[in-house]
Amino acid sequence: MKNHLDHGMEAKQRKNTKSALPARGLGALALAVGMLVGMAHGQEEEKKENSLPWELQAVRLIRKEKPESEQELQELLKAEQEKGNKKAGLVLALRLAGGFSGEQNHDEARKIIEPLAAEGDADAQWLLAYDETTRLLLKKGGNKERIASLLKDAANQDHHGAQAVYAYFSRSGNAEAKAEASKYAEKAAAQGNSYGMMVLAETDNSTDYTEKNKKSLAAWKAGCVQAAGYVVEGNEERCKEFAESGSSYCMYTQMAGICRQKGDRMNEIKWLTLAAESGGAFGMTATEAGKDYCDAFGYDHGNKDLPKAVELYAKAAEGGHVLAVYRLANCYELGRGTECDEKKAEELYRKAAEQKLDIAALRLGQLLLRRGGKAAKEANKWLAQAAEQGNVVAKYTLGLCYLKGKGGVKKSPQRAQSLFTEAAALCDICSKYELGVAAYFAKGGGKEKKKAALEILNHAGMDCGPLCMATPAIKPYDSWRSAKDIIGFKTDHLEADFKRVMQGNTNALCLYYLLRDLKLPKKGS
Repeated sequence: MKNHLDHGMEAKQRKNTKSALPARGLGALALAVGMLVGMAHGQEEEKKENSLPWELQAVRLIRKEKPESEQELQELLKAEQEKGNKKAGLVLALRLAGGFSGEQNHDEARKIIEPLAAEGDADAQWLLAYDETTRLLLKKGGNKERIASLLKDAANQDHHGAQAVYAYFSRSGNAEAKAEASKYAEKAAAQGNSYGMMVLAETDNSTDYTEKNKKSLAAWKAGCVQAAGYVVEGNEERCKEFAESGSSYCMYTQMAGICRQKGDRMNEIKWLTLAAESGGAFGMTATEAGKDYCDAFGYDHGNKDLPKAVELYAKAAEGGHVLAVYRLANCYELGRGTECDEKKAEELYRKAAEQKLDIAALRLGQLLLRRGGKAAKEANKWLAQAAEQGNVVAKYTLGLCYLKGKGGVKKSPQRAQSLFTEAAALCDICSKYELGVAAYFAKGGGKEKKKAALEILNHAGMDCGPLCMATPAIKPYDSWRSAKDIIGFKTDHLEADFKRVMQGNTNALCLYYLLRDLKLPKKGS
């Protein structure tokens, strides 16, 4: 499947570089790095650039817009890794596994990680445990006992990511295993790990469900999307917030039910559609008026009979069913059950967006952004509409537009940060990554501010696990290890959305490893 999420990048950029690293102006970054190391501008800065610590050179390369930046970064990391720099090896492995310069290459990543794990490096043990898990799920090897051993070894080194996952791994065993799971979950939660907080709520054996709900809610607010599934809450506003964060449980079980009780048939089917598209439960019954759409979605779901789905979507769309218009546009955009026709897709997305369907407005905005030129200037209108309706991907994409002054808007870091903050509150990892980067390179940032910024990157990269160590081939709900289950989805472009969130998660982890122990030269040195 093509990656149809734009990330606010020009189509040509996306084609030339497989990395979806959100770009800054190189000049702005050079200024930020220059401030950090006390360098002057002009020739003096250029002369000193090669004497910068390799971590800062890597940071510069991470933020480059040029297509060769990823290759340069990996070459630099490899050179440092061969000199024995473990941190460089970890970052290189993550980027290989994430497919930033092409296809995901787990085998090469594993060659780097395994020796480090054998030496007792907690980060490497944690990464290798995820790689083992992926192999196990895909029936390409993998060993449960080794996974548990790796996680426990890392957890005993106070690695909160490993503590949280080991706790989840152990929670369904005997009484002794459950007690151990609770112990490790407490350790992870104490370090602010949202996944550990969720496990702690789940392993709470008390019958005080009000208190358990509070714990689950705290975990969700800290960034754990799937914690919403443990909160029994009838409040529509709260349920909608959870659903918009990507919780298919709340889409299917709660929002659809609330809309059904209100007699709001269209929104009931919308939430059922989004839940199914997110990899959650699937089931639709319809009144006669919506039968064609529901039947079409049945043929569409799981690619059962795409041409038949297109036929029924078209019939329902002619009858005015806005979701059918939206799904038909998807089919034309992606060539599912029919030939690709971007012009027809745009026409249909526009029709649905004009009826205030946020997911259609998002798709139209992204399509126009990719096209560039005059079309990109119109994109802002539709992205803003979807963002105002609460669409988290639209908030993130619009934030990137304001960050770079693209998509018909003037550059405004303040507006970008506001949008990223809103999206991050709905558990959007990419937005957390952007906030962490901005906070680290902010003017006047002292040690405490930098430490806080690193914590943002830490949790954006670690709480959900290293998603690059999973693959889009994993089906939702295979187990806790499924990346799609972990992050949730907000759109129908499952693989594209997976890649978007995976790359934000991986970038956060990479930058955290690069910067966490960095000792900057004193001013003037």
